[in-house]
This record gives sequence, C-alpha cells and structure tokens, in this order.
Amino acid sequence: MMNDRERYLETLLFGSPDRIPFSPGGPRESTLRAWRAQGLPEDVSWYARVRELIGLEPPSSKPRPGVWLRHTMIPEFEEKVIEEREDSLIVQDWKGNICAASTTPRTSSITTTGSLPSANATTTSASMWPSSAWAT
Repeated sequence: MMNDRERYLETLLFGSPDRIPFSPGGPRESTLRAWRAQGLPEDVSWYARVRELIGLEPPSSKPRPGVWLRHTMIPEFEEKVIEEREDSLIVQDWKGNICAASTTPRTSSITTTGSLPSANATTTSASMWPSSAWAT
C-alpha cells in the first residue's frame, strides 16, 4: 500500500497509483463555521474527519503532498451578506461573486448516514444533514 506522497508522485509521473490521491482543497471559512455549528468539534481536524467518513486511513502527521500555490485573488473579497430577503440572502463570496443563497430549509429523500454536512447551515433554519455526521 502506498503512502500519500508515493501515491501523489506516482500520479504526477503518469504511473499506476494504488488508488486516486485524495487531496481536497480546504473549505471556505463560512463552510467550516457551518460544520462546527453542525457538530464538528473545535479540536477535530475537518480533513481527518472527512477521511474517516469516506473510509480512508487517518492522515499522516507529515505535511500532505502537493504543489502549494496561492491561486486565489489577492486580496480576497470579504464574504458578506449584502441584502436579506424573505426566502434568501444576497451574498458576496471571496471572489467577489454576488449571488442569492436560499434560506429555505432543504429536504431530501436520500440517506445521509455518513454524509458531509451542508455548507448552507448558517443560512437555513434547519439542515438536511444530521449533526451526528460529525460525531466522532
């Protein structure tokens, strides 16, 4: 079994990794706040918990492999609510995009056991994801 570094290098060199490398970018600050509000403990790494939820081994204590480039706008726009409407918020994201975000609770018929919580939790009165998804 390859470690994260070996898997990453094998992929970059067009080799045959034992599986696809798992190297997600980090969540937005607002998404991380929502996950914390939904039950992700402050002392638990979101990355470690996501790996656990999808059945991967715990992350190594070594830094994750990758090419670390800042590819965001410098400076980033402030994430903020521009206008509150009856069923939505008009928001600006870190890229300066202005869009509507629904405040109507979402419903779903899918099974959510082991699923990741919704990033929209801070703007909804109820979340479609059980807080137990973050329970450790």
